[in-house]
Amino acid sequence: MNKTTLERLENNVVIAHKNFKQVYDKLERYFQHGRSDEAICVIAPAGMGKTTMGELLISDFQSRQDNGWMSDYAPPVMIEMPSQYNNDFPWKAFIESILEKLGDCGMQSKVDLDENEELRRKGFFAQKTTRLSIAKLEKLLRERIKAFRPIVIVFDESQNMVEGLSESKKRENVNRIKNWANTMETKFVFFGTHGAKGFLNLNEQLARRVVPIYFPRYKKNNPEDCKHFFDFYVNLIENLEIPIDKNVLEDFDFIYNHTLGCPGILSSWLHSSIAFCLENNFRELEKSILEEFKFSFDRLSIIEREVKIYELYFESTQQEFCPSLVCVDDIGQMELIENPKTNIRRGNRKSKPGTQKPRRYPVHDTQC
Repeated sequence: MNKTTLERLENNVVIAHKNFKQVYDKLERYFQHGRSDEAICVIAPAGMGKTTMGELLISDFQSRQDNGWMSDYAPPVMIEMPSQYNNDFPWKAFIESILEKLGDCGMQSKVDLDENEELRRKGFFAQKTTRLSIAKLEKLLRERIKAFRPIVIVFDESQNMVEGLSESKKRENVNRIKNWANTMETKFVFFGTHGAKGFLNLNEQLARRVVPIYFPRYKKNNPEDCKHFFDFYVNLIENLEIPIDKNVLEDFDFIYNHTLGCPGILSSWLHSSIAFCLENNFRELEKSILEEFKFSFDRLSIIEREVKIYELYFESTQQEFCPSLVCVDDIGQMELIENPKTNIRRGNRKSKPGTQKPRRYPVHDTQC
């Protein structure tokens, strides 16, 4: 064990597992045969290698371009979506960061000439420091992307655009992105944690235009998954030549329970443990060291809960579909609210009590 071991662990090993390769193959098929007006949303638990996959995608495409592939397009771009501010997504900062990645420098000094001209017509002094509005920035972004045509724009931490926002705000944000995909000659790929589920199925158009890809962890109740994850773990130890207590190496339950089947969590755990060994001149990775640096009960509980919630949702989406089973009634057009005193759900209507028309249900209706 040495510092080189830590560097290899951090930069080179997370990609070498089965689920990573399967998702990456799907992304490559999308670029070969996917529609130009679709956007891809890759959703995965923390620690599966989303950021690493985005970086590999950028590096792979750049290498192909260097050899003449799609040379009439600009190089691929990767953007980390900014965190929300005041419970809203910061579109201005987001668009400015994309423009800067595309080579449009000096964003702080840009002036809105139209606004200055309007001020002059009204007899006011035109400020040279007038900043561009979001609409102006978006227009500039459209023009720049159409002119340069990057092969792909990869967005990391995409859950920041939708997580915790109202349904109307989610639709507004994702509709804007969908409109970009419709009108710009480039492809968009979004990587996010389970909070990025808000990208999916917000309305009829988005259900068709945003294509989800689930990047799953290795499940403990699936024997094939257990085998792949254990093989990954053993190969990782052997390839990095990490001296480890044999009893720990063979204790799969201990390793799985504290990594939840996520290679990235395993990598972080080993990284902290090996760093401790190097600092204290330990020659072997013992169980007591792994015990000290394992993720806490609270951290693992939060991750496991979020993963299971999404896994249940994902499994429900894989059912066979029959259109005749989908029914719509008038109550579906109202926003329902909860009455905390009576625990009765009622429509948020402005009509007086007792004046509503009674709701009638069809009898022997076999069409639903």
